[in-house]
Amino acid sequence: MDKSGAIPLNVQKRVRIPVQEGEVVGRTGRTGIDFSVRDTELVLPGFVVPEHYAGESWKIHSADLFEYFREPLRSQLLAKDLRQAEPRGGKIDYDIDGRLVGNWFVAGTNGYAGLTRGEGYWKTHLAIAYDALDPTGIVVSIGDWRGEARQFGVQGNAPDPKDVNIATGLVKYELLQPDWVVARTGKRWDRWRYADGLSFKPHVERVEGVILLQLVAPRTLKVATFPGKTALDVDDFAGAAKLYER
Repeated sequence: MDKSGAIPLNVQKRVRIPVQEGEVVGRTGRTGIDFSVRDTELVLPGFVVPEHYAGESWKIHSADLFEYFREPLRSQLLAKDLRQAEPRGGKIDYDIDGRLVGNWFVAGTNGYAGLTRGEGYWKTHLAIAYDALDPTGIVVSIGDWRGEARQFGVQGNAPDPKDVNIATGLVKYELLQPDWVVARTGKRWDRWRYADGLSFKPHVERVEGVILLQLVAPRTLKVATFPGKTALDVDDFAGAAKLYER
């Protein structure tokens, strides 16, 4: 309460509330909720530098939530899961030391925490990984693409970032609007109704831009972005590069 006795609105506070099995803790509507499980006895192995995640220290302890439910509830929840690949709860730790795949941060910007508290901390983030629903698809997720955070598919879905190392040299990705196709119908997913067998199928007819990437050291990545360009328009970094680290 403030001095007037009024209860302030929009105040966040971390609390620990014990719950019992079978207890209702909340309800959600059509848009769902952001729900995760953190297990402090688990440390994800796929973050090369765990200290970079001190801004959200729980992140390295993120667990597959389905593994924490008993049957029959576990199977009931899995039946509603859009992702069919293992692990069914998804994956966030794709780093391989000395390879392109995984998370990167603009050098000297405080890792995951970034330089800005709250809104916009992600502007210095970059991830080269795989689609959350269909991990056969390569995804480029960048925190600052013309002033906003964007995710893209990759033209030709190659080269695979886990195979890219220092010896590979310059990698050029044409970036595409991401989308999914329902295997049963062959039509684009409307993103509202449940669908199984989703395939990552970006819109190849329009290139959103180009990103150039080159590992110059095992944990240093040279990056330049060219919105609105195609691969034919871009040959080199042209003085526009930033260094990312992990």
